[in-house]
Amino acid sequence: MKALIIARVSTPEQKEANNSLPAQLKRLKTYCKHNNLDIVAEYSIDESAYKTKRKTFDKIIEKIEEISQYETIVVCLDKVDRLTRNVFDKRIAKLSQLVDTERIELHFVSDNTVINRDSPASQKFQYGISLNLAKYYSDAISDNVKRAFENMYSTGRWITKAPIGYKNTKKEDGTKWIVPDPEYAEIVIKLFKEYATNRYSLSKLRKLAKTEGLRNRKSGKPLSRSQIAYMLNNPFYYGYMRVKNNLYKHNYYPLISKELFDRVQQIKHKKTTNPYKNMSKPFIFKGLARCAECGCSISFYTQKGHVYGRCTNYKGICESHPHVRENFIEDNAVKDVLEHLSLPEEMINDVIERLKQSHKEKTIYYNTQVRRLQTEKNKITDEMDKAMAKFINDSITKEMFDNFVDKKQHRLKEIEQRITKLSEMNRDYYFVASTILSLSKRAYDIYNKANTEKKNELLKLVFANLEISKENVVFTLNKPFDVIYETQKTNKWLRGLDSNQQP
Repeated sequence: MKALIIARVSTPEQKEANNSLPAQLKRLKTYCKHNNLDIVAEYSIDESAYKTKRKTFDKIIEKIEEISQYETIVVCLDKVDRLTRNVFDKRIAKLSQLVDTERIELHFVSDNTVINRDSPASQKFQYGISLNLAKYYSDAISDNVKRAFENMYSTGRWITKAPIGYKNTKKEDGTKWIVPDPEYAEIVIKLFKEYATNRYSLSKLRKLAKTEGLRNRKSGKPLSRSQIAYMLNNPFYYGYMRVKNNLYKHNYYPLISKELFDRVQQIKHKKTTNPYKNMSKPFIFKGLARCAECGCSISFYTQKGHVYGRCTNYKGICESHPHVRENFIEDNAVKDVLEHLSLPEEMINDVIERLKQSHKEKTIYYNTQVRRLQTEKNKITDEMDKAMAKFINDSITKEMFDNFVDKKQHRLKEIEQRITKLSEMNRDYYFVASTILSLSKRAYDIYNKANTEKKNELLKLVFANLEISKENVVFTLNKPFDVIYETQKTNKWLRGLDSNQQP
């Protein structure tokens, strides 16, 4: 049987550790030799498996489709997370289609997993768990980056390109900073003041901006009407940063007053508005439900003690305008699904073993990274102690000592942040793993006892989509819950084959 092997790394740590490309290729070749598989192609990839664009991997899939036209081939990878870290990746659907049509088999060597068309539900379930854990591991890293950004915003720092009227620069000590643009700042102030007179439309204001010479820094073209509107609605000019509907006070010089900004908003919106004053109420199906007819979101509201959902008709094409009560969705989808997520006892034991193995791997990674960072931290501390001794003995000047300490303190702060992120990543990973296991034991009971916010979080973990009509609810489930639900409904649980046994 022919085989195609794929090795992938995405971080410097993986390149240097046991997941390096040579280490993966060695394991894959040994596996193919042991199982009498003839290797017809091998690939070594250095790219992220979480990005939407994966040009190298797309070319590999084209090669797989070409080779598998005439006979079934084995696609070998070291682990499931070497294939993808995004369970919603369109390439997973493509490979699943090739598996279902008996054109390929997926072999994950270190995971001891073989996926083909005849694989039992238990094996597919384990595959689904691995896909989800890979995704959540990447999500945890992404969340940590977002938290780092949140920390910067909360301390008044803007992390991207400055808005027009300002310019990005650096202080003498190298710290990134934002200052008023000497060329455009006065023009921006003038536009706010003129619009506040209520004598200008956006079109006329755009012409004024063009006359004054205000241009897009990147393209060199005059600002468009939408860019002018965005500028007038940007609170940065009076001292606040807007980040995903949240306002943070920044540390930079404001070009206009809050009063002038509010006056502009009054004119622009014809009334005083503050879109950030009231946060929307929590609802069980918020962000989950869509209209079955037009695909627009279902918005929820409370009336006379009951929660209702209705199509927003954002596209203006919906004719049915579904309008349903919240418990209609629960009765027609949630109850049925959650009651069928309970696993047989032997399958729960299989899940526990898989989670134990995954836990072991992540623990090794975590401990290795923390030890490396701690070693560097101790080394920096020693260097600072030695520098202090030199300063005391007049071997170096105070300026030299201060510059050295500033640089080392900056690196120490980065190390502490990295250690914190690793700890948070581990905590998030364990939460996801324990949640999957808990839901596999008593999903409906957990749902009934949860508050509205927790119910929403739980349903987002289980449901990929909910489409609502007046008569029915159509849904799709995330992996591995789709496998659990289907097999429980049909009662077709089968034990998986031995990891080295060819289907």
